[in-house]
Amino acid sequence: MCLLDNMAVVAEATPLRPIGPGLWTLRRTFSLGQHEKEGLTDENIRNRLASILRTKLGLAADAALCTATNPDLRALLEAAKVTEDQWPVLLDVLNGRVPLTGIHTFRISTNMTVIEAPSEGGVVLHSPVPFQSGDLERLREAVGDQPVVAMICPNLQHFTGVPSWLMATQCRKVYVPPPAFDENVVEKVRGRLQVEEGADVSERMAAEVDFVELADGDILGDTLLAYRLPGAQMAMNEVLLFHKPSNTLITADAFYGGYADEGRSASWFERVWFHVTRAAGGSPIPLSDCAMPSYRTRRVLEQGQPLTFLMTLGKFLDQCDIEQVVFSHGDDGNCPFTLEVAKRAVQGYVPLRARIEEIERELAKRQGKGAGALATADALRERLNIIKVCLNMRKDVQRVGQFATAPLSGYVEYVWFAGLLSELLSMMTAPIGDKALVKKQQPKPVAGGDFAVHMPVGDDGAGQYTAETKGCFDVIATATPMLLPKLPDVVDMAIDKTSKGAKTLRVADYGTADAGTSLGLMNELIKVCDAHAKDENLQYRIEYEDQTLNEWRSVFRHAYGDIEVRDANGAVLPAPWKLYPGRVFVSGVGLTFFEQCMPAASVDVGMSFTAMHWLSRDPIGAAATSLKGTEEYVHHAQVVRDRVRGVDVERLPSIEAHEKQAAKDWYAIMKAREAEMVSGGVFMLVNFTVSSEGHLLGGSEVGQSMYDNFGRCWKALQAEDGLISEAEVRALSFPNYYRSQEEVLAPLQGETENGPRLGFAVAEIETKVVRCPYREAWTSGKCKGMTAEEYARWFVPTTRTWSNSTFHAALSAERPAAEREEIVGRFWERYTQLVAEAPAEHGMDYVHCYAILRRE
Repeated sequence: MCLLDNMAVVAEATPLRPIGPGLWTLRRTFSLGQHEKEGLTDENIRNRLASILRTKLGLAADAALCTATNPDLRALLEAAKVTEDQWPVLLDVLNGRVPLTGIHTFRISTNMTVIEAPSEGGVVLHSPVPFQSGDLERLREAVGDQPVVAMICPNLQHFTGVPSWLMATQCRKVYVPPPAFDENVVEKVRGRLQVEEGADVSERMAAEVDFVELADGDILGDTLLAYRLPGAQMAMNEVLLFHKPSNTLITADAFYGGYADEGRSASWFERVWFHVTRAAGGSPIPLSDCAMPSYRTRRVLEQGQPLTFLMTLGKFLDQCDIEQVVFSHGDDGNCPFTLEVAKRAVQGYVPLRARIEEIERELAKRQGKGAGALATADALRERLNIIKVCLNMRKDVQRVGQFATAPLSGYVEYVWFAGLLSELLSMMTAPIGDKALVKKQQPKPVAGGDFAVHMPVGDDGAGQYTAETKGCFDVIATATPMLLPKLPDVVDMAIDKTSKGAKTLRVADYGTADAGTSLGLMNELIKVCDAHAKDENLQYRIEYEDQTLNEWRSVFRHAYGDIEVRDANGAVLPAPWKLYPGRVFVSGVGLTFFEQCMPAASVDVGMSFTAMHWLSRDPIGAAATSLKGTEEYVHHAQVVRDRVRGVDVERLPSIEAHEKQAAKDWYAIMKAREAEMVSGGVFMLVNFTVSSEGHLLGGSEVGQSMYDNFGRCWKALQAEDGLISEAEVRALSFPNYYRSQEEVLAPLQGETENGPRLGFAVAEIETKVVRCPYREAWTSGKCKGMTAEEYARWFVPTTRTWSNSTFHAALSAERPAAEREEIVGRFWERYTQLVAEAPAEHGMDYVHCYAILRRE
């Protein structure tokens, strides 16, 4: 009998192991790609592992893997602890010489956790292993006569054992993660049942089984605390569970604790796979050490949101007094992972600070290597700075290795920090010009001082605006109590005017950006309307409007819940489409709000937050009436501010062109809304303004003026760096306008030069200031451990998400795109260093006009 068969027999005969009160584990080895028709199929696993090995060995894509002719392959297998008697099986499989059946498959061990759930009257299986003969007896020996009442699939991959347990028991309740990345566990389970048991059984089970979507909070009474990892983008959507009676953190693929026996109990596949996918700066980590595979950490760095992930992971762990960790892939010697295990299983890492210094040296080497290398280095530096910021705020992580004083939660975080830094170093040492981390470039605005529409920053589909513009959540939260009391009348009107068919409330979000920041309000709106209508069948149509070049993939990924959204306080904002299935319908409109973009009388509730200050065209006029050609002023609101504060009017540039263009645009905007909204409909407007004290965005009574500093840093690119011309200095002018309350009300109160009075009544209007959440965190002491530079690199992106295209537009069109990109990058670096000099002086307080308008 071969070793793999031996392992299977041993695993099958292993009884459940008690690891705490009401908690047991069962280790089982199974074939990873068995029965898979797509994704992790045996064929795809073979191709992937063979490709990794050929790349590491410098072989051609179609070269045979042979230990007889390749000493490097022999050395790799020896380092991975694969014995010579297993080499023939391994080579036959990877070279495609044998069918992928029996011993010629990819065997991997996994741990199932059995949880006693008194509130449910039985036990719950977490990450179920495939059922085998004798499992019910083993279960009974451990837990007595308690039945299996539920199963938990903790992520998008750990579902393979569910169908067999459904067939072997009366369990008909399965907890599943939310669908993501075009993967749905419910569909996977049903598909597996159809393959293994037939269509009739699959259909019957589909009707009998209650699939419950996991959400943050208590489940199984108060036995477990559930928490879904945000910002990870690990293609698994994992939910962490904290078992309160035993203080156990239960994970699946979010933690890898290693093998205590250096892999002697692992299959050849496990040994080779984890040898080549777990590395610290390119050096393999022993199987006995705890480490995250690179395919987990790289996804966080390339596709995820490292700041959100690291900070919210730490926030969750702070709630839990963790004494041990259960994980899926490892052996009984390291699982559960305790403080004693941690002290010996994380010793193979270079200290985190030393790794950071190593990466910074590599970054320095990349300077001056060309535009492509610089862009890559900038992207890598951005991620390194995020990790540094998070590390400085996590004292328990810093204590790891210092006389073993860190709690176990510190080690859990430490493993993630170490993995991210190791993967970052691997990217650092890739050939110059590697595009792995360079963001896909959005179409660039025109340069040379011509008008440029607002252009999003970052990859379309990544949701960067929502992730980096936390203040907007607070702005919308401030508007919410103004809007909600107006909704009952709108609901009554909508129901009365709807035919005998389904009753629908029609909502429009104008200038939505990537649609993430308004999700919380949408949920509150539905909750209030449902409660008033006393009709849970009321449907909602949400129309998201923005320009054609908007981040439309991000809009729909937010609207359909594919990207998790957390507000400025870290609270999860679920997508209404998922929260109210079958009742919320979403669509997008790629027209501008300067024109009618929805049918006449089709909108019951309209809203616009921090959007309608953008102008339809640049108010150039004559040179004397434009900010272009001036150095001191880059935004009309600076001029308005100085008027209010009594600065010599003769010295101020004229903003007449801005005022006329803004009035014309505002009339067009509201005339379009007049056509679109039903009589009695409500429009919530939150738009930038300059207060009666002269306060404006980024320039309140607290600290320095953001726009003044923008102008100084832009001028320094010419005066000190010699990077731009005098004409390009003077070409910087923001094409937007911050309307006063009087300017907002003008076309609603009477005829103007742009047309007759528009049909809106004003229910409420006032000016409100929302403080910058970044500066508030710094000045309140919540950023203890964060350096001034790290604060600057945390704060500055929130100013860049909406302004970046304006700086591009000021540069000459004759410059190559890569050169413009580099110059604008230098500007942001200058501004970052300025903020770092006095962090408390720099923030972006929001000054808005809040108005509730009712269509007459």
